[in-house]
Amino acid sequence: MSTFDLPSCREGGLADQLAGSAVRYVGVPQDLSELRGLMRIAHARDLVLLPRGGGSKLSWLDLPPVVDILLDLSAFDHRRYDTQTACVTVGAGVRIDVIAQELSVHGRRLALDPPSARATLGGIMVTGETGPLAHWFGPPAALVTDATVVLPDGTITSVADRVQLLGGSVCDLRWAYPGWPHPACCVVDVTLQTHPLPEARLWVTFPLPEPIRLAGLREDITAANVAPAAVEIDLPSTSGRRGGLGPTAPPGGAVSMLFEGSSVSVHHRTRELARRIGLDDAQPSGHPPAWWGRYPFRLGEVALRLHTPDGQLHAVHDALAGALGATVPVRGSMGSGLGWACLPGDLPPLRLISKLEAAREILLARGGTAVVQAAPHHLREVVGPYRHP
Repeated sequence: MSTFDLPSCREGGLADQLAGSAVRYVGVPQDLSELRGLMRIAHARDLVLLPRGGGSKLSWLDLPPVVDILLDLSAFDHRRYDTQTACVTVGAGVRIDVIAQELSVHGRRLALDPPSARATLGGIMVTGETGPLAHWFGPPAALVTDATVVLPDGTITSVADRVQLLGGSVCDLRWAYPGWPHPACCVVDVTLQTHPLPEARLWVTFPLPEPIRLAGLREDITAANVAPAAVEIDLPSTSGRRGGLGPTAPPGGAVSMLFEGSSVSVHHRTRELARRIGLDDAQPSGHPPAWWGRYPFRLGEVALRLHTPDGQLHAVHDALAGALGATVPVRGSMGSGLGWACLPGDLPPLRLISKLEAAREILLARGGTAVVQAAPHHLREVVGPYRHP
């Protein structure tokens, strides 16, 4: 097989290789017709095809040893804003920060603030990646009104077609997640609802010397009726962390709430919150804390995605510290129950497995889940059983 047999392809070079996976060819289709043709050929020949946008979440995938065709979607960079419907149609290869800048000219935004650097719209949609704003606006699927997807055999389908056939839940594009060994689908573009840019934004951040204080905080915020756009917690504060897991991690943590709206409304709600729950040590600011909207894990660490019942991240943090014998950084949304933790990537395999088992037992006992979202490639086989609930 050569590039003559694979239109729109070139041979993979050193810069195209992925950690732990060899790339034979790179497909660079320039339009929908070329994309469909390439996917048809790959499907007929049983080739492993992997769509790629910005590459910020490739470590989230359980990659095969060999990728026959790495599909470069950079040519799918079209975007069109409809002033009548206030919806925007965006190609899968467009970075979210580019969309944000262009929509701001119209006084609009997408309620998407993923932590991944270089995140493209296609990657956000197929992984369901969320940021702090999901507390108020919901997951990415809540914004989708339509999408164009090429199925593995080259057939084109759309979200609108599937909604009519199967029901509203298919607006969630995670069904197109390229999970090898299953054949890959390819999201071409997505149409999403936009929202007005808020007049004012204010973050209220305060330290938590004792994370147990979080136990009743969610109820207090709800009772205050101040409608924060996001409520994030950082346990413990990882801004000064040098390693992943260790008894030297700083104690305590922090809570930060984002308020959006008119200037009058934002200041009124923050004052009401302070009056209701007594935030004498709060630090209002027009800028978020350094850890806001960032993952607590780093390159080379094992990233755990935690799903917990609402408001239970602090309990999970305490239980993990007790079971693992060290302070584990935990960060996430108090409202949605989605959080993240990390373990060092240099732990001996048997010790790492014991800690993953302990984490699963802790989350399961609380009606939640713990899943390995990303890990160094040398741990691929070790963490494989923990990539799914």
